[in-house]
Amino acid sequence: MHSPDIVHKTEAGGVHLNLADAAAVRAAYESLPAAEALISPMLDVRLELITGFHTDPTFGPLVLLGLGGIWAEALDDVAMRPAPLAPGDIDEMAAELRGAALLKGARGLPPADMATLTDILLRISDVAGGGLLRGIDINPLAVCADGKLVVLDASLFVL
Repeated sequence: MHSPDIVHKTEAGGVHLNLADAAAVRAAYESLPAAEALISPMLDVRLELITGFHTDPTFGPLVLLGLGGIWAEALDDVAMRPAPLAPGDIDEMAAELRGAALLKGARGLPPADMATLTDILLRISDVAGGGLLRGIDINPLAVCADGKLVVLDASLFVL
């Protein structure tokens, strides 16, 4: 579901998972609040991350990385750095997380593709420094069973 008025789609009843057939997709679509719908295949998600940036009035654009999905607010496990980032900043941010071991594949989880994560965060940092947006919220950034990263939801905040 896409709407500029709805940031947390799950809480608004806008996320439906494990839809087995066209009838289930149709029923889920018809239950949505007035908004555009995005239908995508089900993924084998093993870990959810949050990333993005916000512009602080004192410090300027700050890029963040942390545990995402429902854990973002429940655990508040995030690291932040001012933009622009260097690749070493991203390694430090990942290491600062209480859940850092999860990124490496702890407890049978696949290790996250750190090269892709670095690329994503460097691109966010570039956008943050461009002055065109007030912020970006990517949550969740899914770590799939093969370690690949997939953006499942994102919000852009204009100036």
